[in-house]
Amino acid sequence: MKKLIVLSIIAASILLSAAPRAGAAYDKIVATYFSSGGALKGCRVIRKAEDGSISLKYEAAASGDFAKLYTMDLNPIDTVYELDGLWQQPDAAPTPKPTSSPSPTPSPEPTPTDKPEIPDIYEKSPDATTAFAVVESAAIEAVSENETRYAVKVFYQGRERVLYMEEDMRLSGCSDAVSYMNDGKPSSLQTGDVVTFTTKLSGKIRDISLIYRPANEDIVTSDINLGANFEKLFSHNGRIGNQNASVYSYGKNNTARIQYVFGVITNKYPRSFTLANKDGKSEDMADISILDGTIVYTYDMNRKKAEIGSIGDITRSDVSDYDENGNILSWNKSDIHNYALVRIIDGIATDVMVYINYND
Repeated sequence: MKKLIVLSIIAASILLSAAPRAGAAYDKIVATYFSSGGALKGCRVIRKAEDGSISLKYEAAASGDFAKLYTMDLNPIDTVYELDGLWQQPDAAPTPKPTSSPSPTPSPEPTPTDKPEIPDIYEKSPDATTAFAVVESAAIEAVSENETRYAVKVFYQGRERVLYMEEDMRLSGCSDAVSYMNDGKPSSLQTGDVVTFTTKLSGKIRDISLIYRPANEDIVTSDINLGANFEKLFSHNGRIGNQNASVYSYGKNNTARIQYVFGVITNKYPRSFTLANKDGKSEDMADISILDGTIVYTYDMNRKKAEIGSIGDITRSDVSDYDENGNILSWNKSDIHNYALVRIIDGIATDVMVYINYND
């Protein structure tokens, strides 16, 4: 933080400017640039273009980098912006027209509420913006007589939200198991689907990927080859939608900061739970650490309903065929199996999607 303030002060001293009037547009701003991991990379003063926009493009930007914007007197303008477009500044306050006689001062328009606070489980803003979302419903709605848009209601960052997309938006980057959904309409998304998305500077959705769709039949007893880590269920060629994340490998030394893992929930403890792949070897099982703030969603295979849950909803499966060393000898269709898709950041589960009651 000290480094950020020092750099901002240096940049502000290069081009002196009075603080902008309330409601006025900015002639120039201070932009501070950060890596996807939150490290400060640079700072500069940017002047507006003739059309009133301010370009945030940064020559040294890499995937996941972001910017924070400040007025020349170091007051924050907003939180996080991606570095691939223009920041549209607010319009200047209009000059009131003179009137022949005094008139009542109109009531000010209500000020939009601030963006919801970032849940505590996300230590860095980019970790929050790149969280996956769980679909509750999807529809096409009318904007005007001649225009429609997609409205996808999701659970995201532990809250309900609606993603609005223009009618030419199509799904991309879908996982191997649902590759047939590539170029599909967002209205074809279903309850319980897991998606990732990115946004433009304007807040509009840039792209959306379907990374997981709940299977209708039990997964671990299926004869379909889904990969040693179930990776075909939620990734394509090792890539998870539009995420800068890695597939967790069972029995390997996983060191990536952000990872996704899928598996059968075999045990649950107060501060962790255990996932198994199809091999079911005890030594290869994944122990997933959780905190009170870990965000959990659930999908019940019987009710076909997605909901916001809690860590108490992470429920172990009924597994009946163990040996004395804790290895699972076989998976039985007579056992009730529960699964989880998990995003792990710095060794902690930040987002967990639980699918319960297969074979019930």
